[in-house]
Amino acid sequence: AIILDSLSTIIIGLYTAAFALIVVGLELYPVKSKHRKFIYRYIGFIFSLPGRGAFYILAGLLNGGYLTVQNVLAVVVAVVGVAYIVLAIVEKPDLPQYASINDSSEAR
Repeated sequence: AIILDSLSTIIIGLYTAAFALIVVGLELYPVKSKHRKFIYRYIGFIFSLPGRGAFYILAGLLNGGYLTVQNVLAVVVAVVGVAYIVLAIVEKPDLPQYASINDSSEAR
């Protein structure tokens, strides 16, 4: 039972790390126009507020664990996801320029 529990913890940790790298990478480094269509095709949901909110909720659910700090951080991430979805419903804000797939200029 301990081996299976450790294995599931490792797999969830790898998913969480991958999710974190995707989010940080897309926030810090705008997508260049030559990669924009590829990224939009496979993870296009991250360019919309409801999609990003659902992504954060999933990441928050994966982060829950045995320790209190894990559960607190999971709830915080999930609440941020819900806030993204509510923001999309209430305000309909414009997406940043780098999130547009039709932009022909190359992002810096």
